[in-house]
Amino acid sequence: MELDAAYLNRSRFTPPEQAVRWHRELKTAITGLSEWPRRFQVLEGGGYSGEVRRMLFGRGSGAYHVIYRVLDPADDETEGIVRVLHVVSAVRQSPGARRETDDE
Repeated sequence: MELDAAYLNRSRFTPPEQAVRWHRELKTAITGLSEWPRRFQVLEGGGYSGEVRRMLFGRGSGAYHVIYRVLDPADDETEGIVRVLHVVSAVRQSPGARRETDDE
């Protein structure tokens, strides 16, 4: 899972306590996408079919893009079922870069 890979990468460069806190905060942020999931911008390009959004988590070299899709077709902007497609470093890869593992 990309979230765990991001944690392992982060733990190579930060003290263990910071890496654990960062991982926990990122998981909390992802879980929070179920409330107001459409608050983050639609990701243009990248080769995805359908509407895909991105949440930026963190700052500077520790920033990550959480690429996700809102599955619930509700008209209401405040709820939705979210499927996370990717968690990628904002430094290493542009958020629109599609990976081979995407399943549509």
